[in-house]
Amino acid sequence: MSPNAFSRIFSTAVNTVFKRFLLSLIRTTLIYIIALLFVHLPTFYYYITTLGKDDRKYEKQKRIRSQLIDSSDPSSPYRAVEVLHQLQTQPEDQLETLAVIPDLCLQRHADKETLGVREILDVQDETQPNGKLYKKFLLGDYKFTRYSEACDRINSIGRGLLSFGFKSGDKILIYAETRPEWLLTAFAAFRHGLTLVTLYSTLGEEALKHGINESEVKIIITSHELTFKLD
Repeated sequence: MSPNAFSRIFSTAVNTVFKRFLLSLIRTTLIYIIALLFVHLPTFYYYITTLGKDDRKYEKQKRIRSQLIDSSDPSSPYRAVEVLHQLQTQPEDQLETLAVIPDLCLQRHADKETLGVREILDVQDETQPNGKLYKKFLLGDYKFTRYSEACDRINSIGRGLLSFGFKSGDKILIYAETRPEWLLTAFAAFRHGLTLVTLYSTLGEEALKHGINESEVKIIITSHELTFKLD
């Protein structure tokens, strides 16, 4: 082999090895820079900022929340550790039915506010780019009701229902948009053992008629703007 050929082969080998080594070095350097910026520095910053502070929040986040019902069976479902061996059927012992919720709220939070509603100040027609017409509501500030006031209204609605001669098990229909009166009427029904039936306010007249006939309700509770569908 001539000296020139040997020199070219050697030079090519050196260049190839150097390029591979350089690329590997660059790749490794980038990996360490990324790890430093996105892993090590944030971790270091966290420890510095939380040094000496209450670590209960961190411990709470790291606590075990659920476990397998059967530890020997990986396919068994997970369940909250507080009720691992028995499903929780009610939030607390006093809450046996929905009917008792207003009374408990009255005992615990009589003077606190609930059921925030914004007053409708004006309704304007607004045409969308596609030509459809929408109602735009201009709303005022929230006005809240106290729990004591809400419970008084529930009692009044309940007495009103009983004045019609309804008894436990009778069916009543709430046909209205979501609003405070909807919830208050529902609790009044629960309190006196009435069966609550609901229908979406967006239903057409035929669907509404079908729902009323099928459920065999004795009374329909609705709002003024929906009464035209009941004619």
